[in-house]
Amino acid sequence: MGFLDLLRPDERLLLMNHYLNYCQITILHIQTEMDSLVHELADHPTPAFLENLLRVMKHIVQQWQAEFEWVRSVREQELKARAGASPAPTIHEQA
Repeated sequence: MGFLDLLRPDERLLLMNHYLNYCQITILHIQTEMDSLVHELADHPTPAFLENLLRVMKHIVQQWQAEFEWVRSVREQELKARAGASPAPTIHEQA
């Protein structure tokens, strides 16, 4: 996100919205996989295997949630900056 200033404001917002959606979808996918694994490995001979696997997956979900929260805060700053500035032309207006 170090080069966001190279994008137009409307492009920055579009990119952040896309990435927020990507984070949400990734979180939901991992959670769904966790639910599936609970059923698939319920009879696994080593219960610790499932517990360790779920612990790692939960940690990954927490990382994605932190990423989501961070991007959301960057997006809020962008929206506040836009509210205080004069409106920039959109992609369609520049074409």
